[in-house]
Amino acid sequence: MSCVVRNAGDRAGAEVVQLYIGDPVAQVTRPVLQLAGFSRVEHAPGERARVTFRLHADRTAFTGVDLRRIVEPGRIDVLIGASCEDIRGRLSFRLTGGTRVVGHDRVLTTPAVRSPA
Repeated sequence: MSCVVRNAGDRAGAEVVQLYIGDPVAQVTRPVLQLAGFSRVEHAPGERARVTFRLHADRTAFTGVDLRRIVEPGRIDVLIGASCEDIRGRLSFRLTGGTRVVGHDRVLTTPAVRSPA
């Protein structure tokens, strides 16, 4: 998921772009929103930049009813904004395949790349 961030002011500034995920159809109750990544973006006045997050399926893992850490198929909601109360974009996608057990080697990072907008 990506977004464009712009400094509309007349001074240099910074914004922390935050990426949240939600799993509304999991086999156990999950948080409504879970912070999955963030990126601090510094801007000159009037500057625009695109921030692109790479979200690995392992970031949707949770402890299932059998107490194993799993990634299960289904709908995942992805939201992006300045905070959980200032969401500026949202989308959903569907994980496919079977339920997968993840181990200690699961991916725990969500890389973000800044590029010109």
